[in-house]
Amino acid sequence: MEFKDIEYICAVARYRSITKAAEALYITQPTLSQYMKNMQKRLGIRLFFYEGNRIHLTQEGEMMAQEGFRLLNDRDHLINSLYNLHQEGRGILKIAIPLGRGSHLLPAILPEFYRRYPLAQVKLREGSSQELVSLVEKGSCDLVIINHPSFPFNLEFETIGYEKLLLVIGRHSPWGKNLQQDSSGNYMVDLKIFLPPPRKTCLFPLRISPRRIPWISLPTKTPGSSRNLFSISHTSIRDR
Repeated sequence: MEFKDIEYICAVARYRSITKAAEALYITQPTLSQYMKNMQKRLGIRLFFYEGNRIHLTQEGEMMAQEGFRLLNDRDHLINSLYNLHQEGRGILKIAIPLGRGSHLLPAILPEFYRRYPLAQVKLREGSSQELVSLVEKGSCDLVIINHPSFPFNLEFETIGYEKLLLVIGRHSPWGKNLQQDSSGNYMVDLKIFLPPPRKTCLFPLRISPRRIPWISLPTKTPGSSRNLFSISHTSIRDR
C-alpha cells in the first residue's frame, strides 16, 4: 500500500463524490475512478461500491479512510519535524479558509510569509466555516481564517482585522436615494433592509469605496483564487 492509495481513499471519504475528490486532488474524474478500481484489485479488498451516481465506502473502506486520515496527519507532522530540525523556517503550514475568501485574504498574507520563510510550504483546505473549524479542532489543519462564527467552537482565536463590505448599485437605483455621508465623505447604507425575516445576522453600515485588487495568492481549486494567481504569475495553477 502506498501513501497515494491513502490520499485517494481519504479524498473520496471526505467528499463522498468521485468528481469532487478528483477536483481536490487536481486529477480528472476518469483517472481517479480507474485508480480506485485498480487499487481494489491490487489490495484484494472491496473498498467502495456505487449506488446510482453516488459512491459509498464499505466497512473496510471506512476503516482504511479513518486510519488513513491519522497516517496523513502523522506524515505531515514528521515532515514538519524533520524540516524544523534541518533548517529554521522550513516546514508545512496547513491553512483552512472558506471557499472564495482565500482569493481576497491570502494575497495580503502570503507575499510577506514567503519573504520571511522562502522554504516553507503552504497547504490550503477550503470549505464551509463549520467544517474548517472542525479540521483545526481535530488537528488536521494548523489554523483557520474566518469571520467570527455564530456556532459553538473550542479554539483560541485572535482578531486580525475588520473588513469593509462594498455595495455596488446603479446610479438611478432606488436603493441609492437618501444616502448619508460621514465626515470622510463616504456614503453609508445599512444592509439590514435586505434581510428577510426572521434572519438575525447583524450587518454593520457599509462604506462605498474603490475596490482593491489582490496581487498574489496560491494554488487552489477555487477559480477566483486561480485567476488572481495567474494575473501575478506567482506560480503554476489549475482551476481543477
